This record gives sequence, C-alpha cells and structure tokens, in this order.
Amino acid sequence: MPKDPNLGQVLSTKNRLDKLTIPALYLYGKDDVLLPVENGYMQEDATPNIQYFYPEQ
Repeated sequence: MPKDPNLGQVLSTKNRLDKLTIPALYLYGKDDVLLPVENGYMQEDATPNIQYFYPEQ
C-alpha cells in the first residue's frame, strides 16, 4: 500500500468491485497456490457484473 493515504484510496478496490456498472472478466486459477479457488467462488456471488473463469493450472 502506498504511503500516501489519498493514493491508497485511489488504488484500492475495497467496496468498489460490487459497484461496477461495466462488464468485466476475472480469471481465477483453479490451482492458485496463494489463494484457494473457493475465494473466487465466494466473490462471484458478490460481484454480479463480473464474469468469472476458472482455468486449470
């Protein structure tokens, strides 16, 4: 996170993705080693304007 809190607000997606009015795509790897794919499934319900894809590997 940037040291400037104003810049941090601009770069943050917290409480913003669910308000998108334009279509978007989100790729969430099924074999992601940092975050379990279940996190993507939970986000899918909260972000109706984003189409999720779950590629293998």
